[in-house]
Amino acid sequence: MEIAGTWNQVTWAEYRLAMTYLKATDLVQALEHSQTCLELALENASPSLEMFFGYEALAMVERARGNSIGFSKAVDQAKSHFEKLSAEDKSWCEQSLQKLQK
Repeated sequence: MEIAGTWNQVTWAEYRLAMTYLKATDLVQALEHSQTCLELALENASPSLEMFFGYEALAMVERARGNSIGFSKAVDQAKSHFEKLSAEDKSWCEQSLQKLQK
């Protein structure tokens, strides 16, 4: 449980934890943190930027888990939120989207 910070900061911390556990190949923890990231983002009506990264994390975890259906659904959501981003945000999120499409 967090002791300081806003829901937004906790959302980003959950994203980082998901990506760290993914790198460490602890897919159970990676999935848990990616889902928590998305839950917080949804509960707080996060802007598309946070939603994009939440779905990016979930997609990467699902790909690593071999869950092609979960991966496809998460990529579709990431793409949907990507389209809603400002041009500036798209420019630095594009590389992440391209990694998902490989």
